[in-house]
Amino acid sequence: FKINNDLLFFNFLFDRASDSSKEFLKFQNILKSKKTQIIDSYEKLKWVSDKATMHLEFINNGIETPYTFIIPPFESDQNISISEEDLNKIGIPFIIKPANTTGGGMGVFDNAKDINDILNARKEFTKDKYLIQEKVYPDERDGKYFWFRCFYAFGQIQCTWWNNIIKKYQLLESSDILKYDLKKLYKIVKTIYDIININFFSTEIVFDRKINLL
Repeated sequence: FKINNDLLFFNFLFDRASDSSKEFLKFQNILKSKKTQIIDSYEKLKWVSDKATMHLEFINNGIETPYTFIIPPFESDQNISISEEDLNKIGIPFIIKPANTTGGGMGVFDNAKDINDILNARKEFTKDKYLIQEKVYPDERDGKYFWFRCFYAFGQIQCTWWNNIIKKYQLLESSDILKYDLKKLYKIVKTIYDIININFFSTEIVFDRKINLL
């Protein structure tokens, strides 16, 4: 009521709810009509949250990614054909993940072994595309697990050590950056920002045992 009648006004809105709670989208649209500056609009976040789209954008911009097949939603194509040769390229076990269903690993199957796992997994979110992806095994040196989570926040980049198994963060010291040549992490995050152009996001980056960096 107060917003509609110009009794309450916001110069900025940082909306982290509309993607999962659509009632907030109406609130965002009202404020947009009142000339409030929306930080990372719903439309932009919807584009960025599509893992299949981002995978292709990263490849096109020189960011190394795990070997991946993208398959259509079960609703639009119930029958898919992936050869044994294709699965061998990905490696077994492999990852199955929905493109747009996000949050806490929702819908992700990280120990898939055959075509039946793919057929069954994509029935969970029938409207969503799926990524069939090579499993990444991080390098381990000096008791460190070379998996990182990096955050971009309004021009600032902060990276941390991240263990995806026990879900634990560890501070990335400046001495670590020098010792292990981790400046490349910040360059990758900046490249991602140049692609997606949103003000707040996080990404996971892995130093893979096979090719050193993914």
